[in-house]
Parts: sequence; structure tokens; C-alpha cells
Amino acid sequence: MTHAEFHAWLLGLGMGWLGWTEQQTLESRMTSIMAAYKARIDMLKAIFGGGDGARPAKDATGGVSLKDPAGLRGLLKALGKKG
Repeated sequence: MTHAEFHAWLLGLGMGWLGWTEQQTLESRMTSIMAAYKARIDMLKAIFGGGDGARPAKDATGGVSLKDPAGLRGLLKALGKKG
């Protein structure tokens, strides 16, 4: 990777992944951009799971297909709601 490609990649991290403005990104140190990017990835893994073998919590439907009327009635009954 050339220096120009690396700087373009950093600019993409700052403006894309981190949501910073161009000015904020350009005024930041390379190490700060990379640390903020790593922290963003860690945050997304904590929220959604994944990446390192971690799996998100089982969905609230208990695996019931939302397209299955009988399954939905059973799920609603289990939740104490009319189906």
C-alpha cells in the first residue's frame, strides 16, 4: 500500500466509519483515527456480537418464523397476548 493509498484509507475510516468531517479527520493523528476505528468495531461487536466467535443473543421470537400463523399465535399466547 502506498502512502497515498494509506492516507485515503484513513480518510475513509474517519469520514465513513467514524462519521467525522473531513476537517476533523485531517486534523487528527493517524494513531487517533486507528484507535477510534478499533473502538467503533469493539462497540459494534458488543452491541451486535460477532467477529471473534461471539454470537448475538437468541432473537425474541424464539426461532418462530414470522410467516407462520400458527407459530405466531403460539408465540403471542406464550407472551400472554391474544392471538
